[in-house]
Amino acid sequence: MKKIILVFSFLFLAFCTKKENLKIENKTADSLNENVKPIAVQPKFENVFKNHLYIVGPHLDLNGNLELGCDCCSSQFYFCDSIHFIEVAYCLEANDLLIGEYSVNEKGLQLKYNKNRLLMEFDFENDTDSLAVQKPIYSEITNKEFKTIWTKHKNTRFYDTSDEEVSEQRDSLKTSFIKTIKEDEVVSKFLRKNNIKI
Repeated sequence: MKKIILVFSFLFLAFCTKKENLKIENKTADSLNENVKPIAVQPKFENVFKNHLYIVGPHLDLNGNLELGCDCCSSQFYFCDSIHFIEVAYCLEANDLLIGEYSVNEKGLQLKYNKNRLLMEFDFENDTDSLAVQKPIYSEITNKEFKTIWTKHKNTRFYDTSDEEVSEQRDSLKTSFIKTIKEDEVVSKFLRKNNIKI
């Protein structure tokens, strides 16, 4: 019994001594911090985009796939290098290939679109063979340059765009995307003409 009381007494003294030390250390730390002003630290938005493919659409499920079918509301973005990107905006009757430059800063990802774009239209009304892969009719179009911004979404896998759409990295689709782009002679020529390499 005396041993138990002795052990408890020893533990009590050890605990009280540590508590006293903590109080002293905290007072010292507090007195040091009185003259120190906190520095606001901005979260860094890193360039993780280079050589990645992102899908953009209004409603993505947890796997990054479109939840609902839609027309003219989904795109794929491929960031070719640390400066250039390609966007293919998908519609039923026409796809739009847009290009531009991007930069990363404290506000997020800023996309500056080039004035040149390539429209790829499909003529389903005059197509006699509905099973054949239809070749698009190409048109180079010149628009005004414009910008958009992506910001990090509360879910770390997604981004909000200035069009209130959501995007996610989808490198599983990257190989087929690049293959499709490279195999299309008109698209490849358009990209070379605008100094975009993939």
